[in-house]
Amino acid sequence: MKQLIVFLACLLVATPALSATSARWAAAGDTLLTGSAATGQVGDIVMENDLLRAVIGGPGHGGQSAVTGGNVLDIGTRSFGRDLIGEQYLYLEDDWPRQALYDTVSIIDSGAGGTARVLATGVDSQQSSLRIETEYRLADGASSLEIRTTMINDVPATLSNYDLGDAFYWSGAQPFLPGYGWDPPSLTSSAWLAASDGYSAIGYADSLGNMAGEHGGDWSDLTLTVVDLPPGVPVTYVRHLIVAEGGVGAVVKEIHERLGTPTGTLTVEIAYTPEPYAWLMSDVLLSDGSGDPYLSMSLTEGTSGHVTLPAGDWSLVADTPGYTDDWAAFTMNVGDSLHYAFAQTYEGPIYATGDTLSIIQRPILNVPAIVEPGELLAIECEADPATAEWTATLTHGAKTIPLTLESTLYDPATLWWTLQARLPAIVEIDELYDLNVWADGEQDRSHNAVRVVKGEPTDYYFVHFTDSHLPTHAYVGETGEVPDSTEILDLRAVIDDINIINPAFAMHTGDLVNEGELEDYLYARCYTRSKNLLGELTVPVYLVGGNHDLGGWVWTAPPDGTARRDWWRFYGWGRANDPPPGAPARTQDYTFTLGDVRFIGLEAYDNYDSWREEIYGAESFTDDQMSWLSTTLSTSSSPAHVLFYHYDFQGELNANALGVDMMLYGHTHGNQGNLNNHPYVLGTAKTCDGGRSFRLTRVSGGTLDPQATLSSGSYGEKLRAMYIPANDGLASSVACQLTNNFNERFEHGLLRFHLVHAGQGYEVDGPGTIVQVDGSGAHAVVYVAVDIQPSSQEMITVSVGGGTPATPPLPPERVYLKQNHPNPFNPRTEVSFGLPSAGHALLTVHSPDGREVARLIDARCDAGELSVSWDGRDRNGEELASGVYLLRLKTVDDVLSRKIHLLR
Repeated sequence: MKQLIVFLACLLVATPALSATSARWAAAGDTLLTGSAATGQVGDIVMENDLLRAVIGGPGHGGQSAVTGGNVLDIGTRSFGRDLIGEQYLYLEDDWPRQALYDTVSIIDSGAGGTARVLATGVDSQQSSLRIETEYRLADGASSLEIRTTMINDVPATLSNYDLGDAFYWSGAQPFLPGYGWDPPSLTSSAWLAASDGYSAIGYADSLGNMAGEHGGDWSDLTLTVVDLPPGVPVTYVRHLIVAEGGVGAVVKEIHERLGTPTGTLTVEIAYTPEPYAWLMSDVLLSDGSGDPYLSMSLTEGTSGHVTLPAGDWSLVADTPGYTDDWAAFTMNVGDSLHYAFAQTYEGPIYATGDTLSIIQRPILNVPAIVEPGELLAIECEADPATAEWTATLTHGAKTIPLTLESTLYDPATLWWTLQARLPAIVEIDELYDLNVWADGEQDRSHNAVRVVKGEPTDYYFVHFTDSHLPTHAYVGETGEVPDSTEILDLRAVIDDINIINPAFAMHTGDLVNEGELEDYLYARCYTRSKNLLGELTVPVYLVGGNHDLGGWVWTAPPDGTARRDWWRFYGWGRANDPPPGAPARTQDYTFTLGDVRFIGLEAYDNYDSWREEIYGAESFTDDQMSWLSTTLSTSSSPAHVLFYHYDFQGELNANALGVDMMLYGHTHGNQGNLNNHPYVLGTAKTCDGGRSFRLTRVSGGTLDPQATLSSGSYGEKLRAMYIPANDGLASSVACQLTNNFNERFEHGLLRFHLVHAGQGYEVDGPGTIVQVDGSGAHAVVYVAVDIQPSSQEMITVSVGGGTPATPPLPPERVYLKQNHPNPFNPRTEVSFGLPSAGHALLTVHSPDGREVARLIDARCDAGELSVSWDGRDRNGEELASGVYLLRLKTVDDVLSRKIHLLR
């Protein structure tokens, strides 16, 4: 898709900027806003000037909670073009979902006179005698959309104490409230509201500065004013949606102006030693004298942050991933102009280099093996021909399975060893295991390389997903292409769903990363981050390369061929660079069989940097690949075949001519093909850019039944498992509220409950069956199979069964909190503490300004030592930035703390 993106960019550059503000109906091909929250479509109204673009829902086009058109669906900066909200609509009488029902939406001024105006008219959704007129105004040069709502009471009696406000559904940005910060409690009272996605921000303000609000994980319901509505007398309230590039601080200046707040000015600059990689971003948090967060800024190298602040005492903390933190305290007076410059020192790479294998060549994370107990596992390795001592094991957590090596054979034609390793006849735990191999004392580990199953399935389903463009869809030279991790969030939402759905395996058909040359360049670590992310899957994943992974870009600094070489380092085998005569393949194509179906994966690419064109040509597939495919199909004894690849750039694959039953691909970023035509040739929509798509295919014997593509939703709302209390191994009973908002059954669903060890066993209450218990680790993992019904919500509880627990070790003499290990850490660390007697323990993580960002334990705990792991995420599941945090343990009699260092 890179060629198309570049072409569109050229078109945008060549198109003259609008000279005046406008309001127009969105027509086919019109430019709307992008991003996971964007819902604008043809038939809506686009309002824009040189700074701002907003989309007002056309007649009949409501939103997530807005019932009708006439509401703000999308809004963002004109330059960035990314939507910042899910939607904004009226919030009336402090009674959600009471709102305006608009029956007309019209353009009353197209903007030729300097101001564009759109009018929506309707009534109160619960009282039709209340007429409502909402006018949207956008002036030349304005950075805010003015919203004027007028209420007209058509009944003869006065309506007293009527609440007027707005509701927000958050999707594109995270809300921030002065006094509360990024994680507002359920009830707040504040002067204004803002939100940011890190690169743009939106502010919301009126002239009163007294918002009472309720908040959930993805919504805010705000009351601005309470009025009386006399008969026939119009009552109007006005507010503004302000947008700007940058963090929350970018919109605060206009918010203060709207509120009439006397202020001073603060300028913040940050210099880095040594010079940073491109587009390094710092988060600057300002707090008032009481320590409450007031605003946040995002700064990049060479830029200054300019904000206004009311008079008072303030403190600020500057946090930059990989660099030392800085802080300052100061007093602001009205009219002051203060300046702070920080120098931050680089502390090491942002990301450590990932697991590039030294011995094991296959199975690996992205080309795993699925085997049964008692079967032989073929392990292909690279080692000196004289290697004499070989050992192999499988490990999962604290559980180790020794493998019996029945043969070790070196092939001088291929330069690889092949080990035939037999699994024990009895393997207690069906799981995804790491493969460990020792060759003359040297050890290598391949993460999530082997799936052990008790009985190869014939009836199962698998998942296809594609085009994740990690870690961001921005390219070198575009703002934010290194620190942005937007697409990681999108792919993680899909991974979370896959882990609950529990397919036999998942397949990813390429464009895993956005630029395959950015592993070492700019410290981007694209392949490291993508490999770590795929490692979060609890099912096997099969991956083939795409054009973004392999093709390279001629306009980036790394030399030609870097993308393909790095792909071999992380996802393949290095001999493809210079293959021996016995293994001449220069592309990574492979097959595997499950049940009655043989699956065949092919690399596909556009050779953008023209590397080794005499071998790879301009586009895949090569003649050698097609010859290999023909031989593979002609010698296969399986009754059904599935071919998966990124894209057929030269139109070489024909399902009927090849005799395959299904071909799955990506690249187009949209759904392609017909679910009712066999052989199935299906393209699956993207996971990136908020698509979060995946396709389920059911297999019964040799029969394939593909389903329509699903999307995980904007915030993971489609399939969700919520555990109470925390599913961390400290409780003897854990309940899971399992919500399936898909209209799709997942009959092989699986939940993993982490509980305390119990010699007397476990029991389940609800629609689930315990299939195995892994008691090898610090706590027990109880596997519960669930037939997840479509459009359902169930409560499933797993508890320790009856009986007497084992005698615990002697408790400590006093409360203690150990230093976390490892420290610094990424992405996970272990925290241990001890209690001399049973009692309540509160274990929390705090940011440098004292704000609680994560709560690890808040429960009554037994005496003794307890451990909990933390993955560096806040209470909303979002990754926290690098920096020093404070770990705090509070009991009835003691408060202990330790500094911990998160290094992304």
